[in-house]
Amino acid sequence: MEAGEGLYHEALLPLAWRALPELPGPEMARQETEAAREVLRSLLTLALGPGEATDDVAAAGGGERGGELLRLERKLDLVLELLGRLLIRAENLPPLHKVRLSAETVLWQSDEIPSPGPVAVELHLDLRYPLPLCLSGNAQVDGDQVRVDFASADPTLRDALERLIFLLHRRRLGRERRPSGR
Repeated sequence: MEAGEGLYHEALLPLAWRALPELPGPEMARQETEAAREVLRSLLTLALGPGEATDDVAAAGGGERGGELLRLERKLDLVLELLGRLLIRAENLPPLHKVRLSAETVLWQSDEIPSPGPVAVELHLDLRYPLPLCLSGNAQVDGDQVRVDFASADPTLRDALERLIFLLHRRRLGRERRPSGR
């Protein structure tokens, strides 16, 4: 089973799923999409590395004030990371699965597999951020592999997911290119 064409993020991540009687109706789908956009907005903020300014930092310009903002941003990142680690200790995360995520699909391997049909998937993409990305879709099963094609057709959600996947992919490539002594 392939995750489709294009960019994807592959990692060992906490993932949970639950079977649904049917895909969410329009109002529930709207709420799910809005919540997912909010989670992705936070994850994108965390995924931006030092020197990769958010829109508000870029608008502040460079110079002394820009450097001060970047230092404050790094300190805030550290506080968020520590807080996230404390919350993770208090929260029972779902089991780890080898996951392949694209903007349209998530694939994972598991001994426990859903029946084909509607499911809700909760995926923890960054352990510094305790809230999971929750999306529903239709599950397909092939042996021990599960593929869920996301039901949401919201272009803003898809764009945010593509951007996050791009940043995670770029960061992975950067780690792979770095000499092992660093």
